[in-house]
Amino acid sequence: MTMTLYCTHCGAPHSEHAKYCSGCGKPIRFPSAPLANEAPPKGYVGMNVEFTREESDAISASLESFAAIANADEPKGTTMYMHPKAKDAMTAKALTEYVESLVLQLERCSEKQAAAILEKAIKAQLKAYAIHNLPVYLFQAAGMFELLSRPEVARHCTGS
Repeated sequence: MTMTLYCTHCGAPHSEHAKYCSGCGKPIRFPSAPLANEAPPKGYVGMNVEFTREESDAISASLESFAAIANADEPKGTTMYMHPKAKDAMTAKALTEYVESLVLQLERCSEKQAAAILEKAIKAQLKAYAIHNLPVYLFQAAGMFELLSRPEVARHCTGS
């Protein structure tokens, strides 16, 4: 299986067999996570987004589902590397799916529970935006803020 990979320093494409980047000349590495003291690639800003246990579980389930689909026809033991932007997009998608599951709970809960659920949903939706920067995530969060501002729900908000 041949695929195009991208330099973690400058973003230039390279083959999976390259030892050095043709764009910046730095050694190629295949990170599963950035090193603790590593600066972000040129033009990027470092950011740390922390997830709740529920958000982490939702993200893990979604990524495992994607991996099962992506590896369905591959030989056993094949390793797939993906560009960090693709992982960010899948993480943001998993968070929006989690938010959708929370919003579905609104139909069968009390006003007090609705406030707590909406607050969790808004926080998760804003994390999706922080990770993937698509305006649709902000639009969806704005809709939830409108629901949260309804008097019957707002009086149960924690204000956090």
